[in-house]
Amino acid sequence: MKKYSGFACFAEYLIKAVPKESIILKDYLYLFTKSGADDLWKTSIFIQATIQNLGADKYSCLSVSLTPIYEQQ
Repeated sequence: MKKYSGFACFAEYLIKAVPKESIILKDYLYLFTKSGADDLWKTSIFIQATIQNLGADKYSCLSVSLTPIYEQQ
């Protein structure tokens, strides 16, 4: 989340991802989570019969296409 100033609902846990910036830049990861690729990933892991929830267990399996740092910039 970047510069969020709206309302939020606490779901009894928080996840803080701190990427190794020698491998992936924070802004690149942020933009990835706003992309269609991230939406496809979420759609593939959600079971529609249950409450949609993204916990650390699911984010630990997130696959992000990495490019060299200069391309991420």
